[in-house]
Amino acid sequence: AAFLGGALSGLMTKTNNVGAVMAVGETLQYRYQFGFTAGVKAVNPECEVQSAFTNSYTDVGQGSEVAKIMYNKGADIIGTYSGACNLGVFNAAKDAGEGTYCLGAANGQFDKMPDKILASVVKPADQAILSILKEYQETGVFDTSVPMSLGGVKLLFTNNEELLKLIPDDVKSAIDDLTAKVESGEIKVPSNEEEFNSFTYQYAK
Repeated sequence: AAFLGGALSGLMTKTNNVGAVMAVGETLQYRYQFGFTAGVKAVNPECEVQSAFTNSYTDVGQGSEVAKIMYNKGADIIGTYSGACNLGVFNAAKDAGEGTYCLGAANGQFDKMPDKILASVVKPADQAILSILKEYQETGVFDTSVPMSLGGVKLLFTNNEELLKLIPDDVKSAIDDLTAKVESGEIKVPSNEEEFNSFTYQYAK
């Protein structure tokens, strides 16, 4: 899903400069960083991607400061995956003024800054739980002995009609196409630096 957020940012940027704000340097955060950056580069190889860690999941002020630096350095869209620090990024997008936007996470967070959050990298936990219950209902098997991959490929667009109008139909179609390619495995999204360095996918717009 981070890949899709990056692709949207790479397609929508007017400054050819976007950012990604993460919390702390651990596996899930790196997966977002490299997935997001790969998404940007897949659709817009010349776009600059600024990346930074807040070193906190809770410091809203730090999220704001990191994002302000990125906006001041030319970013017009910033992806967020930093817990409560996301709120600081949203505030920074508002302070940066017209033409600056951000992405949400978790359950969407659109209510936190409805006129700035273009889309959100969401975690469809409800769908995962339903799939587990459905399989158990149909088979009577509930196997907890091995990890399960339950799908996390979802980019949710804003429900703000005015903001949604800023996203062209061809961009929405491109995201739908990329979503299908990620889900099918045609696009293998990198989750670490080694995989990112060998990532070569280029989206034909």
